[in-house]
Amino acid sequence: MRRSAIIQQDHEDMVRRSRRMTPEERLVAYANHAQLMNQMYQAGVQYRKGHLPSAKRKNPKKP
Repeated sequence: MRRSAIIQQDHEDMVRRSRRMTPEERLVAYANHAQLMNQMYQAGVQYRKGHLPSAKRKNPKKP
């Protein structure tokens, strides 16, 4: 499967920008990414807690 020219160009630009980052900038970017991913995960946990029974429980309590 071939990538579109726009996606390929965006990918190459992202790689070029990341190679120019200093180690400190990379660390900050990683920390920001990890924090955002954790927030998304926690939002999913809260959503599932209120709307869906846990997949791990065989006999979920009815509300």
